[in-house]
Amino acid sequence: MCNYCRFPVKNKAALECWEQFVQKVNLLDVPWKATREHRICSNHFQHSDYIIPPSQNGTCRLKKYVMPSRFNNGHVQPTISTTHPDALLNRVELSHKRPFVATSINSDDTSPPEKICKTTSKAYKYVRSIVPLPNPSLIKKWSASFKCDPGFIEDAFTSLSNEITASHNSRDCCLVIDAMSIRKQTLWNPEEDKYSGFTDLGDTISNRQSEKLASEALVFLLVGTRSHWKCPIGYFLVDKITAKDQATLVTKSLEKAAKAGLKVWSVTADGTAVNLRTFEILGCNFKGTYDEMQSSFIHPTTGEDVFAILDPCHMLKLARNALAQLGSIMDGEGNIIKWSYIQQLQNLHQIHYFNGNTNAIFVHQPIQVSFNL
Repeated sequence: MCNYCRFPVKNKAALECWEQFVQKVNLLDVPWKATREHRICSNHFQHSDYIIPPSQNGTCRLKKYVMPSRFNNGHVQPTISTTHPDALLNRVELSHKRPFVATSINSDDTSPPEKICKTTSKAYKYVRSIVPLPNPSLIKKWSASFKCDPGFIEDAFTSLSNEITASHNSRDCCLVIDAMSIRKQTLWNPEEDKYSGFTDLGDTISNRQSEKLASEALVFLLVGTRSHWKCPIGYFLVDKITAKDQATLVTKSLEKAAKAGLKVWSVTADGTAVNLRTFEILGCNFKGTYDEMQSSFIHPTTGEDVFAILDPCHMLKLARNALAQLGSIMDGEGNIIKWSYIQQLQNLHQIHYFNGNTNAIFVHQPIQVSFNL
């Protein structure tokens, strides 16, 4: 099968090698120069030189920096000009040391959007010169066709339901909710012919602040407990959401998860006042003694217990800030914990630091007492 490839007219070093190859094949005595209209037969390249091999529809794609090397009789004799830069020589040698087996895009189980999300644009461009990956503009079109307006993502629940059918271990999961700060701004949406960037709670709750700019994105995420998977199931554009509205969203997410066949064991959130109030509306109680506290609430669909978990890292930061602000707190056994102890320890380490391995004293080596959690 024979297709025709363009000459690399923008790469002078590579173009010179291609021209020398044409002179050698055709036994020309005078120098031959290629133009934009000239083409070279695909039979003059190795199979490993292609990202997309020649096909019946007349399309093919060469890897970058490859050189024609096959003569009509099938004899392979690479020709590399001494005028090549070192970088080009390295790329040409690499392509021969590590031959590439061309495959179709559909033969890979991993979708191209999953590959590009883990790479930068430059890295993706480099990998795309070696591996057959779609153009970034095509990926943008695929993403644009996916309905991802504020609210719950129905396609996510459908995908999770199919995953449960394939693996029963994927059924158990936990719900994580978190609010992420976003810039207050308006953007024109040409498809819907309106501005976006205002508060939007989707179809679950009537939007009572539609003219107020959103300052946070409230994200709902499901995480597998017995299998390694994470899946965002929805997001909402808010500006200081109320605990009542957030409790409604949590209830709706649990109902949709149960309908998809998922079993949600717990709900994890930061220890903010609105989150604590949300859990209290759902049925938890964090007041009184330890025995009087209720850290779970009833699932709206299954009737099982769903446990409320306050993020440990955030709670440690709150405890640190409270100790620094109040000056002292009392533990359950009546012992006093003072912030001045940490300050004295800091001052002590500013004077000297003891190294237990060498029994040596180092001067002026302070430690950081502000824990980066």
